Amino acid sequence: MKDYKSNYDLGIIGGMGSEATVEFFRRIVDETYHEADQDFMRICVLNDSIIPDRTKSILEGSNLPLDYINSDIERLESLGVNYFVIPCNTAHYYKKGFKKTKVKFISMVDEAVSFINDNYHDKQICVLSTNGTIATGVYHNLLEENNLKIKRIEKELQDKVMEVITLTKQGRDKEANLKKLVEVIEKVNDKDVLFLLACTELSLYKERLNKYLVVDAMDIAVKKTITKCGYKLKEEK
Repeated sequence: MKDYKSNYDLGIIGGMGSEATVEFFRRIVDETYHEADQDFMRICVLNDSIIPDRTKSILEGSNLPLDYINSDIERLESLGVNYFVIPCNTAHYYKKGFKKTKVKFISMVDEAVSFINDNYHDKQICVLSTNGTIATGVYHNLLEENNLKIKRIEKELQDKVMEVITLTKQGRDKEANLKKLVEVIEKVNDKDVLFLLACTELSLYKERLNKYLVVDAMDIAVKKTITKCGYKLKEEK
């Protein structure tokens, strides 16, 4: 059993949105091999829900979310946290501005692209995400750097994806949201296309999309977080 006085293994900077933060935490618990309470990692969750909207800020040219994120990084540093994650893909746009710290960052974006590069290099990658993530090339730039093929979607379909994300954040009818998301996927779907769920709100629908070739960035980040923090996955027991 770990010494109670030891550092936190992980800090989660959440609230972007809050339901996605809960889902990230839930999946860490669900995917960690354990036989007792003490086998889980020590986690500090900062559900900083007042962080300004990332997409709105990006499109308006504002770095205000970065100020909040850096304040949260300082809080985690003061608590002696070893690693931190941010379960919001769009927030990774600000990565280069993150405060320099001993707390090591686990990038959901880097891990997802690395996984795709290793396992699906022959596929066209269709990134399903916020307008902010798409506009700034958070994923597309890294996919291109790895010589991965990209399947871009029309503005009309992107607007529908953004609508699903917004309505999910608002707690609206998930069945109706899922139907809209499936409509987008059906219009793009092909045997050579892999859909990347690159927004943690969309990750909430992952289990209902198993008839399509889908990679969920949250899933990849969860598993990498567990192993990087020195714990075992259930599948590795």
